[in-house]
Amino acid sequence: MRTFFIFTMAAASLLRADDIQRIRLTVEKQEASGWKKVDSALVFSTGDKLRFHVSSTFAGFLYVMNHGTSGSYELLFPRSDTGSDNSITAQKDYIVPAVQDGSK
Repeated sequence: MRTFFIFTMAAASLLRADDIQRIRLTVEKQEASGWKKVDSALVFSTGDKLRFHVSSTFAGFLYVMNHGTSGSYELLFPRSDTGSDNSITAQKDYIVPAVQDGSK
């Protein structure tokens, strides 16, 4: 079983105490017919190709990590093969990774 963590970091000076901070996350799995939205609680298999749609009510920096069954953590984004620009703007939708296997 794989557990994915989505982390964002925001500059503290940009947030007010009364701001509601929300992150919206959608998980998609690649199937023969294309990308399909799946339940984020689904147990994925080795070799499954996934991508995430992420949007936030605040600007910051996005990190995606895999928590393996052995207890180890692996950085999935940002990386040279998944994209290196991890800055996010409030109210904008991001697809991570932006490009996979040469296709969007």
